[in-house]
Amino acid sequence: MRACQGGQSLVEAALALPVVLLLAIALVDVGRMFAVSAVLANATREGAALASRDLTATASSVAQRVCDETGWTAFGDACPTDLVVSYTTDPAGDIARVDSTYTLRLLTGRVAALFGRPTVTLRAASIFPLVRTSGP
Repeated sequence: MRACQGGQSLVEAALALPVVLLLAIALVDVGRMFAVSAVLANATREGAALASRDLTATASSVAQRVCDETGWTAFGDACPTDLVVSYTTDPAGDIARVDSTYTLRLLTGRVAALFGRPTVTLRAASIFPLVRTSGP
């Protein structure tokens, strides 16, 4: 009887293994989403902090600061195309707002494409008051 059950176990393992591997990769994707989301939020916060301290900051300098803080490229290099940063101030000029959007490609891309979601868009926003110092 034992010899017959060996083949059954092999068939069950062959059927279960793809499902288990897919679940494991999906779990890694969820972890990546949380990690990238945290990096994006911190980088966006750093960009807003720069904009609040430096009243001459431009949208491109703030975007470069966000890009540099992510660590996804070498310091000073151009931002990846998946990262979009916008910098605005309110009409009164008292608040600096930085919004960042990153499109994360999932490891389970082909399987996720069956459900219509091969990528996930992550967003972060940060608002800081502008710091004005008066000289002596």
